[in-house]
Amino acid sequence: MNHDAIPQSLEEALVDSVASENLQSVAVDLAEIGIDSLLESGVGKDIPVIGSLLSLYKAGRSVRQQLFIRKVLNFLRGVSTATSQEREKLAEELISHHGSATQAGAAVILLLDRLDELSKPALVARLFVACAKGAITVDEVLRYSAYVDRMYIGDIRALSRLGSGPGYTTLEQEALLSAGLMVQRLQNPPKPPRGHTVTESSMYYGKEPELQMLLSEHAKKMAELLFDAKMQVVEIKI
Repeated sequence: MNHDAIPQSLEEALVDSVASENLQSVAVDLAEIGIDSLLESGVGKDIPVIGSLLSLYKAGRSVRQQLFIRKVLNFLRGVSTATSQEREKLAEELISHHGSATQAGAAVILLLDRLDELSKPALVARLFVACAKGAITVDEVLRYSAYVDRMYIGDIRALSRLGSGPGYTTLEQEALLSAGLMVQRLQNPPKPPRGHTVTESSMYYGKEPELQMLLSEHAKKMAELLFDAKMQVVEIKI
């Protein structure tokens, strides 16, 4: 998407929209109504960013612009589940973290524009709502959102199986390990005699240590925030 075409006020308008008192009342309609219908109906006219998005749409009407607008609307619908007071606090924290409303809005716009699945904005919104409710910090929101941005949606959804159902496939383990959301650990390695390595000790005792794949603390936190999944310990022997 050519960001030169974005109206200069879009960044600040997005931050203002997150904190808007009117967001909850129109959020469902925003996510379900077609963009052309949005133009005709006037739904969301009291949400600052809607006017900027529609101006962007009328200027180009490209497929990518339509998808970007849909991502923003899905994000706003998700964020609307927080109260207006919580969202106002969230907007203030975003501005404080980035230094200005323009920079804060730009960071969210760039994030949403990069997302490769229309279901991802709703996941990102859950993270922002968690921050609005004080469960995580702005830095954690940005860190976890970066995971959502970079990862294949199926590997992200695999986190919902935390603590129940089947384990993770080899491909999922590799993806989570590559993303930094899974770590490897030797289980009960034999204590090597002085001057010997664990491998040499294994040969001495005739038993190889088992390698475990463990979800990181960040992975367990994301599972809880994105899918309400909780578990104290998850380990996979390979």
